[in-house]
Amino acid sequence: MLLLVAWLLVGCANVITPAQAAVTVDLFSGRPDNPTWSLAPDEVADLSSRLDNLSSSQQKHDQPGNLGYRGIHLELLRPGAEAEERWFIYDGLAEREMPEGSRSFADPYRKLERWLLATGRPHVNSELYAAIEAEFNVRLP
Repeated sequence: MLLLVAWLLVGCANVITPAQAAVTVDLFSGRPDNPTWSLAPDEVADLSSRLDNLSSSQQKHDQPGNLGYRGIHLELLRPGAEAEERWFIYDGLAEREMPEGSRSFADPYRKLERWLLATGRPHVNSELYAAIEAEFNVRLP
């Protein structure tokens, strides 16, 4: 019995925790109160799949200089990773920021960007969400 308890304790120490992800909508220029929320574990699994299926792109983002909606920042910590991944998703591109530089991926029809925005609906008050959605829709291709 003692061996079983010891085995369970040792086994539990190796359990991989699920990935964590935080989404921030870049909406308010120069203000720290941009809408931010964490994804639920099932959303993180869906996100990981979506990111893994993006196709590489040679395009790069021009930093949006407009006021209002300027994209989505994503911070993702995957199990076993030494550091978090930072992404910027805007206008059909998803850019992964890495120490050695950024790498771009195509986001056709802005599917990833739309999906990330939709995950915020339960976390952002309805008036602010409607404003974000309106800004996003103004910039549709």
